Amino acid sequence: MRAHFEKTILILCCLQLCSSLYFLQLRRGRVCWYDARQSCWHETDTSAGALLPQDRALLSGGLAFDSHAALTRALEDFCS
Repeated sequence: MRAHFEKTILILCCLQLCSSLYFLQLRRGRVCWYDARQSCWHETDTSAGALLPQDRALLSGGLAFDSHAALTRALEDFCS
C-alpha cells in the first residue's frame, strides 16, 4: 500500500513539473482521473476488471493529458 502511495505522489509531482493538466490511472480497482487545476481525483464507474489486459497495463502506469478534450477522448475509449 505504501509503495502505491509513494508512486502516486511521484506521479503527481511529475504532473506539476510537466504541466499536464489531467492524469488517468487505475486507483482502488477503478478508472480514475486527476484534475491538476482542482487538485482532486475523480472516480468513474468503470472497474479495472472490465478493461482489456493491455488497457489495464496502460492505466496501471498512468497516462497524462494536456487538455480536457484529450482526457475526454481517453475516458470514452477506456470507459465505454
